[in-house]
Amino acid sequence: MPAIVLAAASAVWLLLLAAATSGAGDAFVWDGVYRFASYICHQQPDRSFHWDGAPWPVCARCLGLYAAAPLGALAAQADRPRPLSRGGNVFLLCLAGMFTALTWLGEHLLGWPVSNALRCAAALPRGAAVAGGIARTLAENS
Repeated sequence: MPAIVLAAASAVWLLLLAAATSGAGDAFVWDGVYRFASYICHQQPDRSFHWDGAPWPVCARCLGLYAAAPLGALAAQADRPRPLSRGGNVFLLCLAGMFTALTWLGEHLLGWPVSNALRCAAALPRGAAVAGGIARTLAENS
């Protein structure tokens, strides 16, 4: 059950980010989403996707994390009969983080151009792995 709640909460957050970007509806609420997101993301416009000229409240890499989180939590629910060991969780998190690390190293050490689409795609495995690890931990401790 905790995995489903985590997946639903992650999906709601993703929908709030999209709704805030669209600008439709109450500006006060959407300003709050942007403000809250500023505490967890640098929000650099050149590193964010834009929708009708408006930047998303989070950068492309953070969007990749959040986009994969619901799927990672649901996958953990499906894996519940065979939960990973602590070492397995750590290995999975390290493996999933390698894609983001490679894009960061390529960009900052080698000077490679890294697009927002690549930043987002490289963060997807890490977002799924983190959400899955959290969901498994919650399930084991509930």
